[in-house]
Amino acid sequence: MPVKDLLAYAAIGAIIAIHWLTFFGSVKYANASVAVATYATVSFILSFAEPFMLRSKFSWLDLWMGLLIVPAILLIINGLDTRMHSGFYLGMISALLSALFGVLNKKMVSKADPMVISGIEMLAATGLLIVLLPVWLNYEPLDQLIPQGSDWIYMSILVLGCTTLAFYISIRTLRYISAFSQSMVMNLEPVYGIVFGAILLGDNKELNPQFYIGVCIILLTVFLHPFLKRRFSEVSN
Repeated sequence: MPVKDLLAYAAIGAIIAIHWLTFFGSVKYANASVAVATYATVSFILSFAEPFMLRSKFSWLDLWMGLLIVPAILLIINGLDTRMHSGFYLGMISALLSALFGVLNKKMVSKADPMVISGIEMLAATGLLIVLLPVWLNYEPLDQLIPQGSDWIYMSILVLGCTTLAFYISIRTLRYISAFSQSMVMNLEPVYGIVFGAILLGDNKELNPQFYIGVCIILLTVFLHPFLKRRFSEVSN
């Protein structure tokens, strides 16, 4: 692999690491449901970022579908306790970084095997986090740094199933679909997150009806997008 490509994948991995930090920061300063709900803004960002960065054809349909997410996000934040606003903003930064590395991966996905790309980016992300760890511990000392007991099981599920495997699959799909289309499918993540957050963490006790209306709007755009895309394609042909 050319050194230029290797460094490009490593840089994308560094962006992914910061995305992780801001995402889990959102969970910490708000809750899991808020963190995954803000992730839905990725579609809006990609509707104009992907055509601009990849010089691909601009789609007004994608832009309008992305814009539908905005009122949903406004409903979500208006329904939050003010103490959760910092978590909301961290979630928005996380979404912006997710859109950025999504477009960059789309641009680079054809230059190497998805397994190789995943490996380089995950190693680079891990390397950056190792470098940042002493800085974090200086401000937030931990009584217990090494996971104990059942923590290892949950960490293994998070690392292997929810991160490494999921990331590899997302890289593979970018060979066949746009980053925007991928993000629309991943907008279902708020639904999974809210359900699991309610079952495992009781997050639903902190949320009001406005939050759920916002989530329903997000769901509507997810299911409308492929239908409208097909209809517009048939009309244009």
